[in-house]
Amino acid sequence: MPAFAAVRSRHPLRSLLAAAAVALLAGCSGSELVNDEGTPAPPPPVAEHPRLMWSDPATWGGALPGPTTDVVIPAGRIVVVDRDVVVRSLAVDGVLLFAERDLTLRTDWLHVRAGGRLQAGTPSQPRQARLDIVLTARNAGEDVAGLGTNFVAATDAIVELHGQRRLRWTLLDGTVPAGAREIRVLSAAGWRAGDRIAIAPTDFEPAELEQRRISAVDGNRLTLDAPLMFQHWGQVQTLGDSGATIDQRAPVALLTSNLTLRAEPGADARFGGQLRVRGASIAQVSHVAIEGFGQRGRLARYPFYWDRVADGSRSYLASSAIVDSRQRGIVINRSDALLHINNAVVGTYGHAVMLESSVERRNVFERNLLLGTQPIPMADRDAALDFEFEPVSAADASNGGRARVAGFWISNAHNRLTNNHVAGVLHGNGYWFMEGAHSRFRDADFCIPGPRTLNDNGGCHLGYNAAFEALRAASTFLEFRNNTVHT
Repeated sequence: MPAFAAVRSRHPLRSLLAAAAVALLAGCSGSELVNDEGTPAPPPPVAEHPRLMWSDPATWGGALPGPTTDVVIPAGRIVVVDRDVVVRSLAVDGVLLFAERDLTLRTDWLHVRAGGRLQAGTPSQPRQARLDIVLTARNAGEDVAGLGTNFVAATDAIVELHGQRRLRWTLLDGTVPAGAREIRVLSAAGWRAGDRIAIAPTDFEPAELEQRRISAVDGNRLTLDAPLMFQHWGQVQTLGDSGATIDQRAPVALLTSNLTLRAEPGADARFGGQLRVRGASIAQVSHVAIEGFGQRGRLARYPFYWDRVADGSRSYLASSAIVDSRQRGIVINRSDALLHINNAVVGTYGHAVMLESSVERRNVFERNLLLGTQPIPMADRDAALDFEFEPVSAADASNGGRARVAGFWISNAHNRLTNNHVAGVLHGNGYWFMEGAHSRFRDADFCIPGPRTLNDNGGCHLGYNAAFEALRAASTFLEFRNNTVHT
């Protein structure tokens, strides 16, 4: 029997989704994208203005942009990327689209600015061809509009990224011994040879998380490119004569997509990419892979960072993978009502999911899988990252307790977490409730947030005063139900 404990904490509030019976194996259809405000409406369609082809020299006044070009797409202009592109930077004030063919875009940074739009696929017509957006910045000291560099960012803009609909994670169907080259899963819908997968640990050791490539698919049976080093449990057990069962099967996550955002490896392995959505932006992202993002030791430089989003009810991250992060995974800062469903966050330094400032409310996390979370190394510690550095002694003076990391770091109970699964956290917790946030807010001013704006600056943090205590007392859980943690 594996070392596996399930947390089945229940709150007597309504279930988030009606389709619970098919929750695990379902793809991410529009009917499942539901938050407290209902199904997020898609942004309005792109205007029927003439489309300008990137490959046409006339689009650029006679000469195509090159690797040293800082490209600006002006407001009112729609440009379609129809060839592989290498530029130094890309600012989008108009609209940037992608032709339905295999493409690679390489740039140090891509900023969709106020009124601009970046679109690759739609919910009703997801992209089928390959698209790789590769971030290539090497100068970590560069700072573009307060965002740093090596980023895809939206400021008061629209981002739509939708890859092929594929099952993001499933469970083993049968225990797999060490040395096996073949596994069976409950479903392998859309999985194919060449895909990367991750298999959760089910023993006492978090490091038994394993990643492999699929070399062949036969129904729900997968042949792997190399033998597994460890046993992974894959059975449902019956408890005594009661007939009650406990499901201890290892989750298996798909890590790849036809639509990928990745950071090109450089001399500093800690300096990855970042995807940042802020202000009056709408971001709808599904079936995307985000690889090698996060910038270790740098505050506000994360793989997926929701930063002071004015209206989160229009945005979501669904059925996507965040893989091999240098710092954290999904971070929400002073943003409400965001939806996260069916995602896999695998291999992060620092918290895999973080509600950063303790005022985040009504955010939804449904059926997300978090695997392989470990502390940030002490050498990369930043003063603002007190709670997630590598422990070097029994206690840390800055927070009065043992330093550790978490799958979910939850600083406000007024959010929904249902049917999530956390495994393989090193030196930490699966779900860490740290209401009141960390020490850097302790003496800050407090303001109850209204509409979010980018001018809602550092003075609008919570502090330990009467206003905060009143909010905390009122912040009972919206919902915490059927969440699982092990290893």
